[in-house]
Parts: sequence; C-alpha cells; structure tokens
Amino acid sequence: MSLFTEFSEIIKDNKSILKELPLKLSVNRVKRIVEELVEKAGLPNVIAGKYKEFGEDESLLYFSQSYRDHFFHPFHTFLLGFAILKKLNNIKSKQPLPLKVDDEFLKKWLVASLWHDITYAAEKCPEWLNGYIEEKLKFKINASITMDE
Repeated sequence: MSLFTEFSEIIKDNKSILKELPLKLSVNRVKRIVEELVEKAGLPNVIAGKYKEFGEDESLLYFSQSYRDHFFHPFHTFLLGFAILKKLNNIKSKQPLPLKVDDEFLKKWLVASLWHDITYAAEKCPEWLNGYIEEKLKFKINASITMDE
C-alpha cells in the first residue's frame, strides 16, 4: 500500500476533527494524527515529538504583539500540500512532472511542512521575554539574542 493511500485513510478517519480546527480541543487530536502519519512514514519519532513540543511551547508566544498560530498552521500546510501532491501523483500525462511525486517525496513534505515554522519561537523570544517580564514583574527590559560565531 502506498504512503499516499495510508495518509489518505488517516485523514479520512479524522475528517470530522479536521473540520473543527483550530478549536483548542483539537490540539491533542492533531498531535495524535501527526504521530500516526510519522509512524506510517517510517520516520523517527523525534519528527512528531519536536512538532508536539513546539505546540506545547507556543503558549509562551502569546505575549508577542505579532503572535499568530504556529501549531495548526504547519499542519494545515501539510494537508494542503498533501492534497496537491496526491492529485499530481494521480495525473496520467504524456509529459513528465517537473518532480518525482512518490512516497519518499511525501515523507520529505511531511517533515518540511510540519517544521517550517519551528524557529519562530527563537525569532520571537526577545519580544516574548520583554512582554513576559513587563506583564509579570511590571517593569521593562530590553532582551535580545546574539549569535556567537
């Protein structure tokens, strides 16, 4: 059975939950779906683990004035890309596709889509830290991150 078929079954089995996103009650279900997709793809558990950790740490970003969802967004990105890749995979054309859409490509898409925003927390950390200290301790600081070479 192809990975496209297996992923399609997982998504079909969870269709009612996926329609409800991004309700907070759906967070744990999305985590389980991602675990199942990663397992079916034969990828290391750390792929789902880091995505789940990012989702758990995301609440720290609520202090950011420019906060936007970064837990459901990567999952939605995966779903949209999966739908497109599945369609491309089913096209029977005389002209070759510009890329080989197969199970290996689908595995790469799963990782890339889920992890594409994973550094957002690091990028927003100074803003979050400033907001957190101002909110909790009632004074302002100027936090910043520097990169050692």
